[in-house]
Amino acid sequence: MTSSSQASPHDFDPFLVLPPPLRAIQRLPAWGITFLLPIFLAVILVATALDGTVGGSSDFRPIQDIKTALGLGQPPPTPASFPFLRDFTSMALLCAVVATSVVVHLQWKLFATCISGLMTSGALTPRQAPLFRRHHRLLRIDRAGSEFQSFIGRTNSRLARWGDFSFLIVLAACGIATIFVVGLQHVGLFRILTPRPYSENNPAIFSHNAYNNWWASINHVWGVITYGGLAAFEVCLMLWQNIVGVFAVYIAVALPAYYEYSLDPLVPADNYGWGPLATAFRTVRLSLAIHAFMITILLVVINIRIWIWTIVPFCTWLFAVCLYLPVPWAVFRHVKGEWQRRRRAEMQSSFMSMSEADRLAAEASLVEIVKSVKLRPLSRQPVLTLTFAATILLPIVLTIVQIVVPLRFGPH
Repeated sequence: MTSSSQASPHDFDPFLVLPPPLRAIQRLPAWGITFLLPIFLAVILVATALDGTVGGSSDFRPIQDIKTALGLGQPPPTPASFPFLRDFTSMALLCAVVATSVVVHLQWKLFATCISGLMTSGALTPRQAPLFRRHHRLLRIDRAGSEFQSFIGRTNSRLARWGDFSFLIVLAACGIATIFVVGLQHVGLFRILTPRPYSENNPAIFSHNAYNNWWASINHVWGVITYGGLAAFEVCLMLWQNIVGVFAVYIAVALPAYYEYSLDPLVPADNYGWGPLATAFRTVRLSLAIHAFMITILLVVINIRIWIWTIVPFCTWLFAVCLYLPVPWAVFRHVKGEWQRRRRAEMQSSFMSMSEADRLAAEASLVEIVKSVKLRPLSRQPVLTLTFAATILLPIVLTIVQIVVPLRFGPH
């Protein structure tokens, strides 16, 4: 039940979650999924051309619309019409969907070679016998047998069964997307762009007219079908990604039962041998940041008080944040702690034949060696770390505000 291109029988194969015909995308280069952007753009342009909602150059006014949304200056009034060329929020979401696809494809390719890469670097050393603890038994990891190959083969087979029934995931994604797209007519879409002064422009009327003249409204058949299809694609991708994510966390929990963790203090440039896993975890963080960006756009463009339309994607994203962000910290903390304990035990046993003075000097040297190892593979430049934190926190803050405080962006 593993793909032919899988690097090793020790490796996890995330692409098995896909329908069998789509698993061949694993052979594409890491950034090969970028071809989706011109395809999606072409489909949208054809659909809007058929509906007559492409728009002209005068409709592309992102700076003016941003000023209106933020209440900056006195931008001239704009009509309640949103052809595709004016809908820069949908353009931003489209780019985010493609970026998510690229990151997920890269992430899965890294997952597919991660364990064998860690074995090659010496970061993972097979135990002579598996060490199953209580949580391993609760998760039934011990039932896979005493060999890691048996465990990973069983895990891949389970994931492949999800792929064999992926049409159910596609149907669920289509249902969720349909509810979302049809419901957009009731959420005060584009209310934030109501021209000032409000005494002359009723926000509710502007929002109603803006939706009716939106390229993806139910009044434009090809536009709404295209928008719904893209929404279904994103939902489907999100579901597949979270299924793979749960399996990946399951494997991370199982690894200490079959392997001893180690690191090479002489190779800090490769994160002491843990470079393959560190790179994979960075793609997880990037994916979370992209989803946070998408949810932030939804919270701002949709009337922020209509929280029922954003609570489902927000909760899905929050589940991912709570599940995936602590895992790298826990894994690398365990790695460093296990190596330090084993290193102390090995070196202290070699001190037994030394004199008292030599032993004290050797122990002091050991302490310095152990302290010098700083396994922080996810640490980046402060600017990047702060940007990531702000991106993650923004939708959380917006959701709390919209539920607790009677506040919304745009006119009241």
